[in-house]
Amino acid sequence: MLVNLDQGTSDLDCGAAKNASREQRFIFSSQPLYSVFHVVGVRASEAPPAQSFEDLSKHGSPIVALRGAGVTRFLERKMAGNEKPILVQTPDEALHLVAEGRVKAFYYHSLGLNYYLDQEWKDKGLIVAPAKFHSYDHWVMFSRHLPEDVVVMLDAAISHLVETGAVEKILKRYTN
Repeated sequence: MLVNLDQGTSDLDCGAAKNASREQRFIFSSQPLYSVFHVVGVRASEAPPAQSFEDLSKHGSPIVALRGAGVTRFLERKMAGNEKPILVQTPDEALHLVAEGRVKAFYYHSLGLNYYLDQEWKDKGLIVAPAKFHSYDHWVMFSRHLPEDVVVMLDAAISHLVETGAVEKILKRYTN
């Protein structure tokens, strides 16, 4: 995705987090599209689900996260000195561990976890716990190869979609 934007073989990416490196390489929309939260997926019977990083580290039962994911790097920094999460390759692997009771929670981002629980794991006794451990915005990211007038036009259209609630309506189809 980033290589294509850098090379101009792709014009934009919908839903990317901002950071200093990306701001040098790409143009970001003037408004964020939506907010993303770090959350945990747990068994519905988990009582009470974790509310803080301290809660995640104190119950003796490990948590699971995706190997190499940004949310996992954030989690590992927050839990430095505490038990490390079990790392797996896919959300499906992580959710199997939670469902089997081998771990207490799957730490992931709200957009992905809500999608998996709604589409792939519906009615299997797993929920997204209400606590939000971290939040950040996702933006539209434009290639610097895109003509400025096109960026301005697209940015205005994106702003309109955000301001009228159209983006929120679309997101509700994919999140709880």
